Amino acid sequence: MVNLTSPPFYQGHKNTTFLHDVLVEGQQLVEFGEHELSQFNSETAAGVYNIDVKLALWVRARYGKFKTADYGSSNIDCKLKVPLSFSETPATGFNTTKCGNVYVLTNP
Repeated sequence: MVNLTSPPFYQGHKNTTFLHDVLVEGQQLVEFGEHELSQFNSETAAGVYNIDVKLALWVRARYGKFKTADYGSSNIDCKLKVPLSFSETPATGFNTTKCGNVYVLTNP
């Protein structure tokens, strides 16, 4: 698991914020069972790894000068398919991924 932090920022009404140059790195020993090893070998042969990304964020709404208290954490699930690269250059073919379970300030 990797924890990333970023400074708070204001996101305007009906706005999309893109985070660029986000670096995720770390090391953690992973022990594979028979099923996981089979899946890993299959993904390696296909040249694309499936990575589950879970985002947790805190939201505060602002209405004019009024700011709400922090809402509870919202969890967002993203299932990425990351192309395999054996060199220092980025792999081609990465497609934008739509994330599921994106409910901020509303219930599903």
